[in-house]
Amino acid sequence: MTPDMKITILKLNTPTATGRIYTEKSFNEIPKKVYGVLPSSGFRIEMDKVFGEVTDIKIEGDELVGELKILETTPCGKIVQDLLDDGIDISYHSRGVGFDNNDTPTTIKEYTLTGVSFQTKPKAE
Repeated sequence: MTPDMKITILKLNTPTATGRIYTEKSFNEIPKKVYGVLPSSGFRIEMDKVFGEVTDIKIEGDELVGELKILETTPCGKIVQDLLDDGIDISYHSRGVGFDNNDTPTTIKEYTLTGVSFQTKPKAE
């Protein structure tokens, strides 16, 4: 079992792969807890895809961070735990809704964090 681990949910003040920029002012408020879910479309959290919960969410420097607890009692939690046990490198990403300023790069405002998803990190050989 993996102990709770600190994760980076979002890097602030840096364009994402989709060209969005999140700043400390982007957030309506920072929730106390969100769920970690397997990737899916949309911002709604599908409970059958929950793999963990993220608590103690806060801004540290230029990162939004939190403490991830893998829920090994859920099928998806077991999948994520097995990936971690096998040494797979995982990155975490925010899920939520907000508005942009119609500028380039796009600065996000009034963002509501609804969850965290993950993907494996590609490795160059």
